[in-house]
Amino acid sequence: MKLAFTLGANPDVPTDVEAVSGPALLKDAAVENVKTWRFQNHYSEGTYETTFDYQLPMSGPEKVTFESFRRVEVATCLPVPLQE
Repeated sequence: MKLAFTLGANPDVPTDVEAVSGPALLKDAAVENVKTWRFQNHYSEGTYETTFDYQLPMSGPEKVTFESFRRVEVATCLPVPLQE
């Protein structure tokens, strides 16, 4: 999923956050997540992009890898239905 956002010359809060591409089911959650990010912006005002890579393994630990704002990896297991 690819998202775009704007950083002003001094503000630390991203604005105009929008999903550029990706599954509709995940867009709102990804946009809301980026809105919580805070930056120490030492660059000029501009529009930036980030990519969320979602992985849904059948087992293993849940994790988020955030090496830079340009790429975020999210791994979470699929929920297992409860058996009655």
